[in-house]
Amino acid sequence: MSELSVTDLAASDHPAVPNDAANGDYWHAMIDEAEAGTFLGLTKRTMQAMRQRGDGPKYVVISSRCLRYRRADLRTWADGRLRTSTTDPGPDGDA
Repeated sequence: MSELSVTDLAASDHPAVPNDAANGDYWHAMIDEAEAGTFLGLTKRTMQAMRQRGDGPKYVVISSRCLRYRRADLRTWADGRLRTSTTDPGPDGDA
């Protein structure tokens, strides 16, 4: 059995990702809160709670009633939360 690359996993986990996603337009396009939640597998309410606590992904404030996320920021945030075990504190933890 061959190993899957990150690109293969991204394509299988997110079938809507276009084949030319490497061009940057896909990763830097502004998406709304619901789509960002779907991208991460989280609810809109969870996205709101993380934003209020300040522990969620970066976002862009368009106006007082409009905010957007970039897929690149969502991916960076998720990558920063990767762990190798339950005892792995992550990059910001005490080593």
